[in-house]
Amino acid sequence: MKNLLSKKILLFFVLVSCSHVSLIGLKEHSFTQQPRKIVWLQIAGFELEHLALLKMTRWYSKTGKTFEKFVCVGDTWSYNLYDLRPNEKKSFLAQEVGKSNIKGQCSDYNESPLWKILGSEKDFQSYIVENYADKSNTVLEAIDCQKKDFLDFTTVISRSPNKIDIKDKSVMVGDFHFGDKSVLKKDSIYVDKSCKGKKCFSTLLQTLTSLYSRELEHTTKYVLTLRDFEYYQNIKEGNFKEAANILAQLEEFLDYLMSTQSPSDTLVLISGAHGHPLEFPHEGKDWKLVENNGKKILFKKSSLSTPVLSWGARAENFCGIYQEYEIFERIFFNKQKLKLGLKIFE
Repeated sequence: MKNLLSKKILLFFVLVSCSHVSLIGLKEHSFTQQPRKIVWLQIAGFELEHLALLKMTRWYSKTGKTFEKFVCVGDTWSYNLYDLRPNEKKSFLAQEVGKSNIKGQCSDYNESPLWKILGSEKDFQSYIVENYADKSNTVLEAIDCQKKDFLDFTTVISRSPNKIDIKDKSVMVGDFHFGDKSVLKKDSIYVDKSCKGKKCFSTLLQTLTSLYSRELEHTTKYVLTLRDFEYYQNIKEGNFKEAANILAQLEEFLDYLMSTQSPSDTLVLISGAHGHPLEFPHEGKDWKLVENNGKKILFKKSSLSTPVLSWGARAENFCGIYQEYEIFERIFFNKQKLKLGLKIFE
């Protein structure tokens, strides 16, 4: 009798364990998956509350719903060994190389970024889209710093109305146009030829979807990094409807990506840098002014922390509160605590 009861109890626990679904924030999620496709959107100035520019206005058809699909939300401290509230250039670099000793100098490019490690050790192809960077914050500065190898294993597309001159004339720079269907040359630099004067006449969404259809759709292992400075530029200038337009474009790209790619092998990250809180008004007449022309929104001092959102393979690593440079190691970390160079991305 006791043996029969024991067998029934054992069978009950087996059935329960087999039907268990892992959840994060009430969303289904498979843990310790290995990403082979990494899409990382670095958005200068971004804060979570900014999503109200989509959710609580009627400016665009997108309402921020896709951002709510991310399974994990983290918060990163915005300081390093030298600065409290480092600027967006220093924060982006800290996140990309996993170091807190970023000075904003040429010595920063002595470090190895994510794309270089995955390219050299695991045959990942990498792409960087820089949106509205200038000579003070572009990653192309590495070339003039005699650290061209910082950009090894990656193709850079520069969307900058202010032309970024590269002093090293041996570096070949090609033209990029979203309507072109030709395959991009590996480890090359392209300039969006629609960018002239003070603006780019193509949209960020057009650039991202063109790159995806021409390259990523046919690539099994890749890292796509967006380094966006246009959003922050609009926030600083009080162009909140234009800032919301960038979020709407990114949402459309994410919506397509997350509906066509498997979370078992794709990691999608969003990280802010030098985030700036906005003070929204109460309801009523003041909110009507927000709807009409973006007025009554106050621009505040930069925050001491910025958000991280994650979806897909290893998304669980990005929950919690940590330093912004730790984003780098959390991409590689798994429960066996394997380190760089071991069998993490086989």
